[in-house]
Amino acid sequence: AGVDANAVRQELESRSAYMKQVIADRAKYKEMIDELAQQLSAFQATAAEHVVLVVAEMERRLSLLSDERAVLKAFPLWPEPKVEAMRDMTARSRELQIALQALDMSKWVP
Repeated sequence: AGVDANAVRQELESRSAYMKQVIADRAKYKEMIDELAQQLSAFQATAAEHVVLVVAEMERRLSLLSDERAVLKAFPLWPEPKVEAMRDMTARSRELQIALQALDMSKWVP
């Protein structure tokens, strides 16, 4: 007789405090995550500043989760590739701002 992998996984999850918290977060924040997923999927940036603001709000909300990746794994409509692209763009925008601040503009004045 074969071992039911799903049953084994469920048994392990039921004993793990970590998994209990992840499952609790999935239930507690389901509405917020579904709404955020829809908003992010529909979001179309018109400027880098808009992406930075949306990412900041997204990060604020996701910080409520005990383990972002584990919780979001249960949401098939979560736009992970878009979220990662927006996070990357935000990081590059910050790097660019730092580089621009470091430039000595007085050397460029004619």
